[in-house]
Amino acid sequence: MIDIAIKYNDKIDRLILRPLNPPNYVAIATSAWDEQSEVLINPEDLEKLRDPKLNTQQFQALYAELTNEVENAKKRDAFY
Repeated sequence: MIDIAIKYNDKIDRLILRPLNPPNYVAIATSAWDEQSEVLINPEDLEKLRDPKLNTQQFQALYAELTNEVENAKKRDAFY
């Protein structure tokens, strides 16, 4: 999905806070969220998310780390 988002948006420089998305939700080129629900991401961290070696749990843990949601993620059941 990240590659598709890059293809149609030219770049990814923000992540959306996880509690705002239902499980298995993908949005590309949407304005559904305001700036307070977005977290800036740098190209190096985006490359970490694109690592094909990441399994679902590793991807979700990294996403939580990049969006400063580690503590919140620990309090909830996994939604994937």
